[in-house]
Amino acid sequence: MNPIHFGGTDLLAAWLVLVCFAAGCQSTEKTATNPQDKPAGQAAGGWITPPPGREVLRVKAQGIQIYKAETGDDGQMKWTLVGPEAELRDEMGRVVGKHYRGETGPVWESSDGSKIVGRKRAERKSPRSDSVRELQLSAKPMPGAAAGVLTNVTFVERLDTAGGVPPAATPSTAIGQVERSPYTAEYVFYAPQ
Repeated sequence: MNPIHFGGTDLLAAWLVLVCFAAGCQSTEKTATNPQDKPAGQAAGGWITPPPGREVLRVKAQGIQIYKAETGDDGQMKWTLVGPEAELRDEMGRVVGKHYRGETGPVWESSDGSKIVGRKRAERKSPRSDSVRELQLSAKPMPGAAAGVLTNVTFVERLDTAGGVPPAATPSTAIGQVERSPYTAEYVFYAPQ
């Protein structure tokens, strides 16, 4: 079909837009507002660019996510996250710290005695299905902790997660039952310049 030009406007293009609109097509602008469809580099579900500063540590975590069976608001059983227990390893595979549940949030503790506690800021789906979500957390030093590699860390990312989801509930799952789900992740720690 040859396009018909009318007043400098391509009538065929205008006709296609009208047909698409009538058929319920969505514009790319509307599609881009869906967090799952945003291009790389844009926030998805609140995901942000790490604040200005420097990466001070990158480690692999290997451990478990601990869940407890509780009664939900609807009266049905649900799994509630108790917290993580994991070893933190450097690129050579050496244990350089640990990750666990603290009184006020998740704690990362370096072998040098420095410790931080985190508070969740954002989350997104893992690149692997059936895995815990990736997280971004603000961080602050634990009172009384030694000075070390984590002392000035203010931002943490949990990336490349694998595993760690709660098990499926069964009729024999009892309220109060505790389950441990193996997981791995990469943690990246940032501090201001």
